[in-house]
Amino acid sequence: MSDNAASNALSAIESPIPSRSLTVDRSADFINASLRYHIKEFENLKNELETYSGPNQEELIEIRKSVWRTWGHSPDINKPGFVNLIDKQVQSASEPNFFRSNKYYERFYLHSIPIILLSHVLLEAYINAIVAVGLLTSEKADLLEVYDKMDLKSKWLLGPQLFVEKMSIERGNEKFGRLARLIRMRNTITHYKPKIEFRGKIANKDRRQLIPSIDAQGARDVLAFSTLPDELSLYIFSLITDGELRWALKAVIPQHLKLEI
Repeated sequence: MSDNAASNALSAIESPIPSRSLTVDRSADFINASLRYHIKEFENLKNELETYSGPNQEELIEIRKSVWRTWGHSPDINKPGFVNLIDKQVQSASEPNFFRSNKYYERFYLHSIPIILLSHVLLEAYINAIVAVGLLTSEKADLLEVYDKMDLKSKWLLGPQLFVEKMSIERGNEKFGRLARLIRMRNTITHYKPKIEFRGKIANKDRRQLIPSIDAQGARDVLAFSTLPDELSLYIFSLITDGELRWALKAVIPQHLKLEI
């Protein structure tokens, strides 16, 4: 990269606010860019799942061929009832829900897992920036240490109140319920505990694995997680009335939201 190109790149990620001499590092925008890529691909998949009704004729033929490739060399091939066994295997493999899971498995999790993880990452990046700006510009930087010890949900519920004490955040807001579900699902993925049995003893017997289902509703749920960073940022911004603070926060809240001061 040339010196001029490097200079241009640097200026593109810095947002000076003259009234507060505030400079914001926007280098975390790559997280948003990665999330947007997976969302675009996943929306196409969701549209397919919305209209899915089961295997088509070509897929049914391929299922039968696959079953015969698996069972065709069986020593029982000439025994009575073998063809019926093949038919039952084909029927099971053709069951709409079973076939859907097999057909879309790789594509579904190729994009849904990154969307869940990146949404969680972006939520933390956004609230960290919002609270940091709020505390620094309100001369309460000493509270950053208190804030850093909070979990993600508490950061969104309590963090903004560190610099706007009387901020009325609705804990029962649907967005925070969605945030809690996202956190649980993210924890299932990043701290995965498989059920394991050995000599009558079972590890993680009651572990409930929260992963999205491979269907249209599962896809809608995942996409609903992906909008949370923007939705919660807008929600917190809407509760702030101080003009100068709103101006400062505009530097860290996603630019594509086009906030008005």
